[in-house]
Amino acid sequence: MKVQKPGRMRKDTKRAKQKQETRKRILRAAASLFDEKGFFETSPTDIAKEADVAYGSVYAHFDTKGEILTVLHREYLEEKFQKMSTLKREGRSAIEHLLYFTGQIWEEDTGQTLANSIAFISYIWVHGNQTNGLAPQEIYRPFIELVIPLLQEAQKDGDLPEDLSLDMSLEISLATYLDLMRQAWYNPAEKEQLFQKLLLNMVHIFRADPAIIQKYVSLQ
Repeated sequence: MKVQKPGRMRKDTKRAKQKQETRKRILRAAASLFDEKGFFETSPTDIAKEADVAYGSVYAHFDTKGEILTVLHREYLEEKFQKMSTLKREGRSAIEHLLYFTGQIWEEDTGQTLANSIAFISYIWVHGNQTNGLAPQEIYRPFIELVIPLLQEAQKDGDLPEDLSLDMSLEISLATYLDLMRQAWYNPAEKEQLFQKLLLNMVHIFRADPAIIQKYVSLQ
């Protein structure tokens, strides 16, 4: 077995740290430019200049600009997941908490600069699949797993049909949510109306009693 010399090990460690720091600089630069100029208007040359690295360094760390956006958006989703996973029930039934949960995510998503989220949604819609892990169901898997126990509890409570296909309903509802979020970006003045449309769609998809929306609204 070949043993590395101490000097070689120190050089390898230093090189790894430099590589990691370059990657972080590229991500910070891209995040700043995406917010300032937008994803589609930012070029790899812009990112390299902002990060103060060689143009080739950008592609040494990321295959495409879309991959940079994916890494950044995954970090955002992880932060959002941590926040959503700590929401308290506060006496709400499962179905009421589902609506509350939906409302909180909607506020979180539509309250930020939506351009990068819309760019990301467009990217995974085109390039996402089960193999590369960018299918919408995979990207939003942690949120789906938070919702499933609530849906199952709502079925036991009699607020949702027992024969409801949760997997199919979740897939349809996720596509609906992402589409309405896209519409909220194009029509920010209609954000509240689009949220009401989202609730109505969710009630229809999950075959719930429409009266639950009025009860939810009255509790807000």
